[in-house]
Amino acid sequence: MITLATDVFLDFALKKVYGGGYLDLNESISLFENVFDLAADSSVEAKYKIVAVLSALSMRGVAASELEGLLEVMFKRATKVPRPDYELLDVVGTGGDGHDTFNISTAVALIVAAAGVKVAKHGNRAASSKCGSADVLEALGVNILMSPEDALKMLEKTNFCFLFAPTYHPALRNVVPIRRSLPFRTVFNFAGPLANPLKPDYFFIGVSDAKMLDTYASILVRRNVKRALVFMGNDGMDELTLSTTSKALLVHNGIVEELEIDPSIHGFERASPEDLRGGSASDNAKLIWEILSGKMHGPKRDVVLLNAGYALFTRAVVKTPADGIELAEKLINDGKVTELLESIRAFSQTTLAR
Repeated sequence: MITLATDVFLDFALKKVYGGGYLDLNESISLFENVFDLAADSSVEAKYKIVAVLSALSMRGVAASELEGLLEVMFKRATKVPRPDYELLDVVGTGGDGHDTFNISTAVALIVAAAGVKVAKHGNRAASSKCGSADVLEALGVNILMSPEDALKMLEKTNFCFLFAPTYHPALRNVVPIRRSLPFRTVFNFAGPLANPLKPDYFFIGVSDAKMLDTYASILVRRNVKRALVFMGNDGMDELTLSTTSKALLVHNGIVEELEIDPSIHGFERASPEDLRGGSASDNAKLIWEILSGKMHGPKRDVVLLNAGYALFTRAVVKTPADGIELAEKLINDGKVTELLESIRAFSQTTLAR
C-alpha cells in the first residue's frame, strides 16, 4: 500500500525532475528507498509510480548525485560480504551499445588475473544482449552461483572471482521485471558497473553513453578510488575499440585526466564492430577459449589485447599501456591464462558438491 508520505515525496521528486531540476544526494536516497519499497508492493499503482520515476530520469538524463543515491540504497540493502584486505580491480561495462560484441571484458578480466591481480568481477546474465558475463562464464564451465564465502576463497586461491549480481543485490529482484518491461535503459543499467559489493580500489569501465563518462569519473573521484579508467569508443562501443579512437578519463590521485586512445599507435589494424560480433553463450565461450589459448588471431584477439593492456596499466601493473599489451600477449602465449581458467573452473565446480 502506498502511504501518503511516499505519495507526497514522489510527486515532489517527479515535479523536480520533469521541471529540469536535479535531486541532491539525500533526495535521491529518499527517492530510491521509496522505489525499492514500492517494488515489493504488487499493486498496479505502485508499478506505475516506479515506471514514472524511471521514465522521468531517463528522459532528462541521470545526474551523478542521483546515481550515487541509488548506489547508496543498493549497498545498504546488499548482502554483506567481508572485504579482503588486499586491493581489488573490477573490469566491467555498461553494455547496451547495440553492437552485440563477444564478452571482451570477461576475457580481459581473466588475463589481468593471470598477471597476479586480484580481480573481483561483478556481473549478471544478459538483459537485452545475447550473452552477459554470467552466461559466458557458465558456458566456460564456471559455477557462477557460489556462496559469497566460496567466492572469496576462490579469489584468494586463483586471483579471480565472479560476484553474481542477484546473489549480492537481492532487493533488485522486485525491480527487475519492471525495468525490463520498459523499452529504454534506466538508471539501474548505469548503476551495475559501480555496484560491486566489495567496492574495489581500481576500476576499468566501458560505457555506451558518452554523458556517463563524466558522471562515472566524478563518482569515482568522490569514492577516492586509487585509479580507474572510464572509456567509450568513438563508434559507440563500450570497449576500447579498433575501428577508431576511444575517449577515456583516467581517475588518479583525486584528479581526472582525459585521454584519446588510438589503437593504431600500438600496431593494431583497424577493424569494425561487426568484426567483433559474438553470438550465444556457447559461441562466445568458444571464442574466448580460442583467444586465451593463443589459437585465434585477428581483430577479436587484438581488441582483447588492447583492452587488457590498458587494464593492466590502469591497475599500475605496468608503466605504459604498450607494456601492458606486451604482457597480455606473453601471458596468452605462455598458457598462463588458460591455466588460470582451468583452476577457476575446477575450484568453482568443487563448490557444487557442497
